[in-house]
Amino acid sequence: MNKLGLYRAYSFLHLFIMDVILVSISAIIILLLLGFRKIVNLFLIKIIFGEFSFKYISKFKHYTNKKPHAYCFKDDFFYHILAVKNALKCKIVYKADKVFDFDGLDFNKSFKQILGENGQPDCFTMSNEKEIPLKVAGYKSTMFHSHEKTLHYFCENYYFMGEYVFSSLADDTSKLIIDTMKKEFDIELEYAKNFAVIDPKGNYLFFTDTGFFLSIKFFNSNNNVIKSIIEFTNDNEEKKANILSTFGGLSC
Repeated sequence: MNKLGLYRAYSFLHLFIMDVILVSISAIIILLLLGFRKIVNLFLIKIIFGEFSFKYISKFKHYTNKKPHAYCFKDDFFYHILAVKNALKCKIVYKADKVFDFDGLDFNKSFKQILGENGQPDCFTMSNEKEIPLKVAGYKSTMFHSHEKTLHYFCENYYFMGEYVFSSLADDTSKLIIDTMKKEFDIELEYAKNFAVIDPKGNYLFFTDTGFFLSIKFFNSNNNVIKSIIEFTNDNEEKKANILSTFGGLSC
C-alpha cells in the first residue's frame, strides 16, 4: 500500500474512533442527564409529599425496582390486619382487672407523632395499592434474650394497633414472656400457641407462637378503625368474597 493509501486508511480510522468517542460521550451525558432528572424528581417528591408517602415510594420503586425502606415484613399485609378477627374469635381468653399500658396505648397518636417520639423507623411497609390506606413503622430492640421489633400500624395517619415481634428466639423466650405477663396482669396464664387477654376498657392482647417467631398484638376493640376492620371482614365473609384481595372499603 502506498503512502496515499496509508494516509486515507489512517484518516478513516481516526474519524471512526472520533465518532465512536463522540457517540459514547453523548450517550454518557444523556444517561447522566436522565439519572440527574430522576434524582431531582425524587428529591422534589420527597420534599413535597414526604419520604413515607405513597407517591414517593411508588416513584422510587419505578426508578430503582427497590423499596426506599427496609421491610417490616414481606408476607401479605392483610394477614397481619386479619389477626384482629383471630383475636376476637380466639378460644382461649383471659380477663384482666388491670388496664393495659403498652407504650401508653394512645391510639389517637398520628404517624408524625410516633416518628417524632421514636425517630426514623428501622423498617416501613405500606400497602402496594393507593386506595388502601394501611402502613406500618417498626423499631428494633432486644427483649427477653431475643431480637424484637415494635410495630406501629396506621390507617391513613391514625395509629390503631401495636405489635411486638420476637425473632431469633432463645429457649426460654416464651417462658419469660408468659411469666412477665402473669406478673404484670396478675393472671394465671398458661402457655398456648394462641391466646387473648382483655382488660376492662376493651383493650385486647393477642399472643401468637408460630414456631418461628412470637407475636403480641394489642389494640382496642372500641377503636373506629378496629370496628371498621371487623365490619369489613364480616361483610365479605357473608358475601363469600376474597377478603385478602382488597381493603379498599376500609374506613379510617
